[in-house]
Amino acid sequence: MASKPPTPTQQSSQDIRRVEQRVEQQVIYQGPIPPPAIVEQLDHILPGAANRIFVMAEKEQDRNIRGQNEANARLAKAQNDEHCENMCALWMAFILCLVFCGCGVLLMLKGYEKWGGTLLGITTISVVASFLKGHFKKK
Repeated sequence: MASKPPTPTQQSSQDIRRVEQRVEQQVIYQGPIPPPAIVEQLDHILPGAANRIFVMAEKEQDRNIRGQNEANARLAKAQNDEHCENMCALWMAFILCLVFCGCGVLLMLKGYEKWGGTLLGITTISVVASFLKGHFKKK
C-alpha cells in the first residue's frame, strides 16, 4: 500500500522545523576603547568595567608619551655629543695646523727654506683639500 502524500499543513510545519536562521555580527575596532554600545553593555554586565577600561587606556597613553619623550631626549643627547665631538676634532685640527705652519716658518727662518716651504705647502694643501672634501660631501 502506498502512503498518502502529506497535506499542505503538515508539509509547511515540517519545513518550519527544517529552517534554521543564523545571524552573525562581527564588530571590529582599533585601540583600547571599544565602541560606546559595547562599553555600555560591559558596564551593564560588570559595573565599573567602563571606568576600568578608560583608566587602562589613560595609563597606556601616558606610558607611550613617556617612552616617546625618553626617545627624544636620547636623540637630542646623541646629537649634542656628536656636535661636541666634531667641535673638539676641529679645534685639534686647527691647533695642529698652527703647529705645522709655525714649524715651517721657524725652519725657513733658520735657513732651511726648502724644508720650511715644503712643510708650509703640504699643510696648506692638506687644509684646502679637507675643506673641499667637506664642501663637496655635503652636496
